[in-house]
Amino acid sequence: MSATDETFRLPREVIPITYDLLLHPKLQKGTFSGKVTILIDVRDDRRTIALHQKDLNITSAKLTTYGLNEDYEIDISSISQPTKYEIFVISTKNEIKSGLYNLSLEFTGNLRDKIIGFYSSTYRYNNETRYIATTKFEPTYARQSFPCFDEPEFKAEFLVKLVYPMDDCYSALSNMDVKKLPAADRANLLDDLFSLADAAELEYDIVMDVIMYLTEEYHALPWTVVKSKLMTMYKLLASTNENHLVESFQSYVIELVRAIYNDISWTIDTVEDTSLTQIDNRARAVVIELACAMGLPECLKKAGELFDDWLLLQKPQHPDISELIYYYGTRYHSDENKWRGMLEKFKHETDPSEKNKLMAGLAGIHSTKLLREYITLVTDEKYVRTQDFLKCLTIISKNPDGTSLVWDWVRENWGFLVNRYSLNDRYLGELIPSVTSSFATQTKLDEIKAFFEKYPEAGAGAESRAKTLETVTKNIKWLAKNSKPLNNWLQKNLHL
Repeated sequence: MSATDETFRLPREVIPITYDLLLHPKLQKGTFSGKVTILIDVRDDRRTIALHQKDLNITSAKLTTYGLNEDYEIDISSISQPTKYEIFVISTKNEIKSGLYNLSLEFTGNLRDKIIGFYSSTYRYNNETRYIATTKFEPTYARQSFPCFDEPEFKAEFLVKLVYPMDDCYSALSNMDVKKLPAADRANLLDDLFSLADAAELEYDIVMDVIMYLTEEYHALPWTVVKSKLMTMYKLLASTNENHLVESFQSYVIELVRAIYNDISWTIDTVEDTSLTQIDNRARAVVIELACAMGLPECLKKAGELFDDWLLLQKPQHPDISELIYYYGTRYHSDENKWRGMLEKFKHETDPSEKNKLMAGLAGIHSTKLLREYITLVTDEKYVRTQDFLKCLTIISKNPDGTSLVWDWVRENWGFLVNRYSLNDRYLGELIPSVTSSFATQTKLDEIKAFFEKYPEAGAGAESRAKTLETVTKNIKWLAKNSKPLNNWLQKNLHL
């Protein structure tokens, strides 16, 4: 909050993409109410979201993830009053990761005694006083009508809905294009299709047919949804011994992403006065991550070149893609000496955001020997804060070479973890479902059950334990149902 108090500009690490706005003027009372849902792109890990409002009463706030396999609500701890610069801050109980979120806010305001924002005026008709409501959204005025990112650099698309009386010849007029960005509709459709297939209400053949259009998709939103879904499918397929199926799936995704990858640059534009630039920048990181994760050779080659530029030649990389460069450069172009060089940078880094990116990059190494050493190192609070250690374990577990390694370490060192955090620590409770989220075999499910039987006291992690068993059981069933149909579809359609 202190940082926001000191500036009149909003942070550039949270970007609005679309607004879904409902306004309900009560003309006779001179008041209005409304609800706005803002799809935001959070570009770093944080606990605050700052935006504008003036003379509004925020009655409720809700923050949910967007585009994940299972979206969930984020706990909000507080909503501040506006500063002298008309900025208010929504704080979350726990740190949120970079990604897409829906921020929904309900609010009320006054229509009278002003001529900017959302205001009322009167006129006489047939000796009768009539009321109308008008908007004036010049720069810095929109914040008096609804909570928003009210600066010219924050371009976004709007869907505006207005409640108005049906009698007395009232109507609604607009000089704005209020059509929702079509890409957002495509993203929602894709999210629905994957959800239906995941729930066994739709065959994956249909989903795979539909997403073939992505060879001509150049917007960030659909790619963000599809990247999350395809990465989850890939991790589940990779947990099997069906190497041919995994390689076919990788080849298919590479063909989907190749066209847009070839049209983007690893160079981030610095111009921020057009929505196109922002969309391109968002799409760039999403596409690069998916392309590298699936093993697109030219993507991995470029990541390695930029990694060496950074590590050996001290060339700084853009913060939007630096974590990807660290991770995939480490994974595919690093040896032990380079990894240790990166480790020294990590030890001495003082900027929290950069340290988190380096922490993720170090976790990408193939060597289980170095990963074991890394786990031992980060248990030392001199290098990683206690509150960040569990996050580091989770990051290492997302590396396929580190998944079983972390799972074994957690089981062997559960006493140490309980002593450090206690069973009432929510983060400790969430560790198990995070580490085991890609498990999809009966052997792993039995290991989890045996662990829970050995340590029956769950504390704050009771709900997470139930979620763990549910997720792994679901993964096993998903593979049993979908592996063969997906393999058949890929063999028929691999060459797009």
